[in-house]
Amino acid sequence: MATFFYLPRELRDMIYRLYVVSDGGYVLNPESNRLRNAMGRPIDLALTYTCKRVADEMRGLALEANTITVSTFYSPHERHRARDFDVVMTMLHDSLQSALNRAELFLWDDICAEISGTFPQFTPVLNMIKHNSWHSTQGRSSMQGPWGEPPSVHRDFVRFALQTISNLDYRHRFNDEFAKAFCNSGDIRPLLDLDPAPWMIPTQHDLRQMVDTLGGKSSLRSFGFVRGWMGSESATRRAMYRYSAAAVAIRFLESNTLATRTHLRDIVLIEDRESVSNPACHAMGLIPFCQENPAMRIERRVSLWHNAFFYDSSMSGATGWRTKEYRQLEVNEMSFAVARWIIETLPLIPAGMPAKSFTLVLDGEGDPQCTEIFQTVVLRDAAWQQAMDECFQSGDLPPEPYGMRRNSQRNFVGAIFPAYNESYLFDKFPQAMREIVEGTSMVRCTFDPGEFVDVQRLKSIAKRESWSLDHWRVKWYEREKKTYEPTPPMPSWSEIKAGYLSNRHVRPFRR
Repeated sequence: MATFFYLPRELRDMIYRLYVVSDGGYVLNPESNRLRNAMGRPIDLALTYTCKRVADEMRGLALEANTITVSTFYSPHERHRARDFDVVMTMLHDSLQSALNRAELFLWDDICAEISGTFPQFTPVLNMIKHNSWHSTQGRSSMQGPWGEPPSVHRDFVRFALQTISNLDYRHRFNDEFAKAFCNSGDIRPLLDLDPAPWMIPTQHDLRQMVDTLGGKSSLRSFGFVRGWMGSESATRRAMYRYSAAAVAIRFLESNTLATRTHLRDIVLIEDRESVSNPACHAMGLIPFCQENPAMRIERRVSLWHNAFFYDSSMSGATGWRTKEYRQLEVNEMSFAVARWIIETLPLIPAGMPAKSFTLVLDGEGDPQCTEIFQTVVLRDAAWQQAMDECFQSGDLPPEPYGMRRNSQRNFVGAIFPAYNESYLFDKFPQAMREIVEGTSMVRCTFDPGEFVDVQRLKSIAKRESWSLDHWRVKWYEREKKTYEPTPPMPSWSEIKAGYLSNRHVRPFRR
């Protein structure tokens, strides 16, 4: 071995790299939280054990030279816990949002100013709560977010607003009124103290503590039945609940030391199936690791057909409900299904994500239809929203209250009381789509996304035909196609849905 060190260090480094490079890179096994080669076998690094000098010279090289691939995590033994965690996260946010909607007595001017200082985009929401102005001549708001903002940002706003109200600097003003206002749901402070990260993979002990804070398993099951997670419906009980690839990667990164993490270079997250707990926002959990290692690059690939499109806007319920045989992939749902992933990339840079560290890839899986879908559906809907916004600003359409323009029927309440404004997705959705087309976004596609639709042409048609607001909203539903099917040899939409079902039912919540 001594003669080996007669070789120049540059040549030894070449030999080391050729030795550690593995075909297909490394794959993270989510069950063991350990890396394996692409064939699923243990990684062979026997050369590093030959002597201390070789070990020192090769330190970290295997991680630097191999791409690490992480996929969504499904386990027959974990899926009931994943389902329950999904219910807990939704129930927690709903409880906090309901509490904020009842907090009009406590929204004093200085408190509102402090909240608006951090979340200025939600100042109109505070005003609606403060003055109980959910009603207007054009209808009633659903009182539920995200009010055109990324859902994760809205959840942060709700929590921050309640934390500000409950701050001891203000609480002395309210005396017993604060407790009385929240007497139906108990003290709000335990809910504020309960702040699990959406990308968490909880243990049974973690989950038990969360459920106890939310009122116990009976409350969880009642909420789940109402939302469709825990009903007797066969598809619901058979759904294969998964954790996102981002959640699995974060757990892996947390389990390693800083010294080890600094050697990581390329990580690919394969979001090949729908997962629990608002997966579109899970890239937020990657920010600390990207900050500590600027050389690391993370690519998050979201399958359109097997993941992003697998969304239903008429319920915020479970994967299982959406696998019913009569459900088709409706064109009217496709833009929002894609937008919910794109819009969650916008808060990343302001939150500290290094500009070149993260990329979201929308994966069409080789289906040539994806270009058509983006051109005739997604980009069309982005231009439609922008055209309506400009008509509101120019006066071509009568002004619409904030709460009605941003009223969402893509939530549980909105599904029961439709707002008939599915043409509105998110405030920054049109600009986000334009940046994707121009290639200036951190989001890219594996297919040609097409060209942005001419907004002026839409406005000209509307002006020529004297469209009213109702015309704009009704004509949004006029499509060349009503549904889409994957192009062979890809599996059919029914087969994709069937792939989400297990032969075994999910067990009820366990203590």
